[in-house]
Amino acid sequence: MNKIKYIIKYSPLVYNLYFYIVSGLIRFMGLFVKCDKKMILFNSFGGRKYDDSPRAIFEAMLEDERFKDFRLVWALDNPEKFILPDRAVVVKDYSISFFVHALKAKVWITNSSMEHGLCFKKKSTIYINTWHGSAIKYLGNDVKTEGKSFKGKSASKEKAFYTQSEFDEYVFKRAFGKKDDDFKRFGLPRNDELACVEDDKVMHIKEELGIDKHKKVILYCPTFREFSKSNNGITQKICVDLERWEHEMDDCCLLVRAHYEVAQMIDFSERSNVLDVSGYPHLNDLMMISDILISDYSSVFFDYSILHRPMICFAYDFDEYSKNRGMYLDVSKELPCHMVVNENELYEEIKNTLCQYDEACKKTAAFQKKYVSEFGRGARLTCDYLVEIL
Repeated sequence: MNKIKYIIKYSPLVYNLYFYIVSGLIRFMGLFVKCDKKMILFNSFGGRKYDDSPRAIFEAMLEDERFKDFRLVWALDNPEKFILPDRAVVVKDYSISFFVHALKAKVWITNSSMEHGLCFKKKSTIYINTWHGSAIKYLGNDVKTEGKSFKGKSASKEKAFYTQSEFDEYVFKRAFGKKDDDFKRFGLPRNDELACVEDDKVMHIKEELGIDKHKKVILYCPTFREFSKSNNGITQKICVDLERWEHEMDDCCLLVRAHYEVAQMIDFSERSNVLDVSGYPHLNDLMMISDILISDYSSVFFDYSILHRPMICFAYDFDEYSKNRGMYLDVSKELPCHMVVNENELYEEIKNTLCQYDEACKKTAAFQKKYVSEFGRGARLTCDYLVEIL
């Protein structure tokens, strides 16, 4: 299946045949599938995961009496990998059952796309796209297309496209051609739990991961460089010497959350203060237990700012990345921290941040106020909104 998806994605001729023939067949099938006003279909990252904002909304509906009679359906590529609540109806993505449920469902809730490059949504279907983060790096229409997959046909129009701030709306107008009335400034439901973090939960997560409660926790989330791919595979590496970290930063525990292809190339070995959390399922947990975030061009800066904790921008390839991908924000000026470009500067910045922790927290709070103006109630606002319009 992955090989077929690759061919469709990178061959304009094959994609056009796929788009017109398969879209037509599903639309024809839709003539015989009646809409179920009590069915809601969810997916996350095109069916690859059971997480993010769609999951937060789903879990809120499980607790909301107003949705007790609804059929809540999840579309997953590999359903056997996930354990869902008993009430969830699970269908395999890209299957006939998936397309039937998509045609039948009154509401679609996704954080990326529900149609897989096709166009078959019925006019009566309410399509909600929570998206999956505020953008620093270019998206959609702004991304250079040389050597990459081409832009697909226009997808069906959403009833609501979620944002966290005015900045998001500026980006999505540029990148996706959205209009003012497309937006719902509900924030990201996945971030609701970051608005109120309990100490007991933090201690529980640390214990599960085996983290010494006396150590400061530093979370490192480097952006995946898609231009680092070659015929021989991924060439990207993390620019932190783990052996040096173990000896020089022994009072801090480093959590490394890298792209899975990058993580496979790193020798984590047995280190007392370095943990590979690349496969850990809940990024929010990692943010909750960390004292400082290190990243570069990732949307995680926006999410983490809700916690009002210090952040460090480790942009060792700033010029190259700016040229290859392009950015909406100048990270050297807009982020509430110094931009560092090598490992020596990184260690120095961590030490300075820990010494001036409260001041760094205030800078993050100011950044949050500007770039994440809405947060903490996205799932509840979604439930209220659907009850209103259904």
